[in-house]
Amino acid sequence: MALVRLLAGFSRLLGRRRDLLRRPGGLALLFLGVHAAAQVLDVLCADLLDAVDLMLDDAGAAMLATLATSGLLDDDAAARAADGFALTLDLPEKQWLALRLALATELTLDVMLWDLCWGTRGVHGPTRRDELRESSARLVASLQVLDVERLLAPVVLAGFVGAGAVQAGLALEGPARAALLALALVAPLAGNLAAVLAVVATLLLVARFVPDLLWGAVVRAHERGERARAALARRRAARSGAPPRVAAAVDELRLAVRGGWLVVALAVAALGLGSLALLPLLERLGAPP
Repeated sequence: MALVRLLAGFSRLLGRRRDLLRRPGGLALLFLGVHAAAQVLDVLCADLLDAVDLMLDDAGAAMLATLATSGLLDDDAAARAADGFALTLDLPEKQWLALRLALATELTLDVMLWDLCWGTRGVHGPTRRDELRESSARLVASLQVLDVERLLAPVVLAGFVGAGAVQAGLALEGPARAALLALALVAPLAGNLAAVLAVVATLLLVARFVPDLLWGAVVRAHERGERARAALARRRAARSGAPPRVAAAVDELRLAVRGGWLVVALAVAALGLGSLALLPLLERLGAPP
């Protein structure tokens, strides 16, 4: 009984400090999801560099052949120059550059999504009903004025955090299978049970972190939008007279498309989700061989 009371007290303590747990946990899942997407970007960057390198090699060879035909270069010199130009960016250099491009993209997304993922502190009230009522009211108020950031921030975070949760579940599957194989009673079902644990862990992570993260992201995007609108109002007040109609329209357009970089982040998140071995994991839930 003492152990039960200790665990219950620890659970209530964590519940009262859920903001402290939600934010670092959400960031960890975000970083996992961005890293999964960066692995796909590495391959895509290498393919893109291959295509660009081939185009440049062909263009360089054609230009040198033209010089040789016009008599400005002899055929041997043109061939040597074409070979040297083709070897300027060889496979090791392209792999090196692709890896660094993917890493730079990963770090940039981590930094730019940090604030949205950190979000806003949750609502704490005397009862769960009061918390739900106030948090719903804040969410509705945050969506009264829409812009690109408010629309895409929850979608992008859901993609990356969902990918991170799947990555965490897949990482759990291997150790769970090894532990279950050591138990003779469940060894024939070790693969299936490990897959079940991986799926359950993924669903628990999604259920625990994604709703709070999406709420915090929308409210934080609203706060950022209000700060941007207030800064625009201050700049307008500092100018003498009313702003021209075209300038005012441009200012409103800039506010509406604020967060346009999230379109790129959404594409990267889709790449990361598409690269996950989710279907094979679900197939391993089936009947054992």
